[in-house]
Amino acid sequence: MDAVSLVLAQALPLFFILDPFAAVGIVSTLIKRFDTKKQNQILRREVFFALLIMLFFYGFGTIFLDILGVSQAAVQITGGIIFFLFALNLLFPGESPIQFDSTHEPFLVPVATPLIAGPSCLATIILYAHGATPTWVDLSAIAVAWAASGLIILLAPKIVYWIGDIGTKVLEQIVGLICAMIAIEMFLSGIERFFELNSAP
Repeated sequence: MDAVSLVLAQALPLFFILDPFAAVGIVSTLIKRFDTKKQNQILRREVFFALLIMLFFYGFGTIFLDILGVSQAAVQITGGIIFFLFALNLLFPGESPIQFDSTHEPFLVPVATPLIAGPSCLATIILYAHGATPTWVDLSAIAVAWAASGLIILLAPKIVYWIGDIGTKVLEQIVGLICAMIAIEMFLSGIERFFELNSAP
């Protein structure tokens, strides 16, 4: 597998996990009271903060796992479960437990995290850091997924205007289905890894 394929194999699942389309409507609501210039400033800042959070978890997530003695199999299984719950939330949306205040300028929370760099994303990045792929592949994949997601977030106000609420919901449903399949694959890989580790003499 060539370098581009390696990076895309890591970047594509992470992009679906980031799921910027699910955040488009909320982001647009949070910043709609500001003028266009201020909206662009807020979104650029929050997208950059999200990248910093992702890189922090990539750099230090593995250290925490090693200190706690958590295996790669446990990370894969846990990530699969969290990812599957995330997918179910997209497929069968309900009332969100997180309440957003649209009267103040968002700063770090809730746009950078958890709307962009959410729990599923960070769990996957820790999984990448704990895996066997080269560091440059992981970092390149994070950069690609972040850049693609960031572009969509930056265009959030225009996207909502272009496709409307119904179009946004359709995109969320499609992404949710793909995420569910990736989650099952991640879970099964964790189970397989668990039996490999425990069957070794």
